[in-house]
Amino acid sequence: MAQVFGLRCGLSTQSPPAHTLLMACFKGCIPASCLQLGYFLKMMNRLVKAGAVKKTPAQVQSIERQSWTEPSADAISTGSKVLWGFWHTGRENLPPFCELCVRTWEARHPGWTVVILSDSSFKTYVSPSDLPSTFEGLKVQHRSDIVRFAVLRRYGGVYMDVSTVCMKSFNDIWENPGDAEVMLAMPGWLDCGTKIVNNAIIMALKPHTPYIARLQQRVLLYAESPCTTLEEMKGHSAFGEWRRHFDDPGMGLIADMMEYAAILWIMADCLVYDKEVRCYVEQHVRALPTFTWTHDFLCLPEPPKDGKDNWQAGFVVKQFWKYAPVLFKDDPKAFKSICDRVNVFKVSTLFATDWEKPMAWHLGNKTTMGRVLQHASDPATLMQATLDSTYPIPLPNNQL
Repeated sequence: MAQVFGLRCGLSTQSPPAHTLLMACFKGCIPASCLQLGYFLKMMNRLVKAGAVKKTPAQVQSIERQSWTEPSADAISTGSKVLWGFWHTGRENLPPFCELCVRTWEARHPGWTVVILSDSSFKTYVSPSDLPSTFEGLKVQHRSDIVRFAVLRRYGGVYMDVSTVCMKSFNDIWENPGDAEVMLAMPGWLDCGTKIVNNAIIMALKPHTPYIARLQQRVLLYAESPCTTLEEMKGHSAFGEWRRHFDDPGMGLIADMMEYAAILWIMADCLVYDKEVRCYVEQHVRALPTFTWTHDFLCLPEPPKDGKDNWQAGFVVKQFWKYAPVLFKDDPKAFKSICDRVNVFKVSTLFATDWEKPMAWHLGNKTTMGRVLQHASDPATLMQATLDSTYPIPLPNNQL
């Protein structure tokens, strides 16, 4: 699929991306529109290769591990007002852009606890029983999945990928949650009538919620013997009824990453098919609106008029084209719209640029994005996120 998409867009999966020559030869001498084009070509080249980059985790083996002390129930002094992230080598080794992102969390949440978990620190917060015997052999992305579910079950709070910029505070949501206890992002409609779940931001307003507990249980069982191919996944009971949607045309570009996203499909099955938590999900789990709570290329451009989101190539390409000016032009109107409308946005690792440049470089950019980062980093501009436009988990057509 990736190769076909590349041919349709005029891209080659073999030749160097066109943006390389643009940036190397003309940097500092060309207008923003040309930089926008170079960025767009760069992102399309990465999109073509996405399936190869998001590789399946290798086969893993169980190992014996030494036990450690059970974590203290009061390890977090602020209760469920805690923001969790994960970086395998610790916060001190975050790329500068990701450190800037975490500082936006702190600017928006005075009085909350911020914890960046790592391979060496997570034992302070989780028990050996929270991990599968294969944990050390899993890829870092999947180790972080295991750990995020463990801490959200034990303590509650908000898990966000460390490349997430926090535009507004969650404090009012915590103070006035209504019936909501768990909220997560679901970007991308499927033809079957439900949406693709995402684990980059998960909100658990209190510890020991039934959905998170059930999800952790199912993921731990699966991680003892994870699949390595889509064919294996289609025959594995861990994915339950969701297996019928593996070939849904609405998967679009995600179809090239099915194995990599295995844990997302367990999350999805647990949301819409698991009878043990079905009633709880209907009453207490909400979906976060795509255009105000998810990826940068979805949140930062003006939302489409029909309000619909999907992962089809045409839609994603259009979103990237509309997103590129945010990085290369200074548009006060776009800046105001983003600040008023967006609660958080995540910069995908796959599409990341300039993560290693100093924080001062990001904050000093005379662009809409530079303005946005300055705004999010300033405690004086604090605004509150709300539950407006959150909605019940959409069920597949056959479940209505």
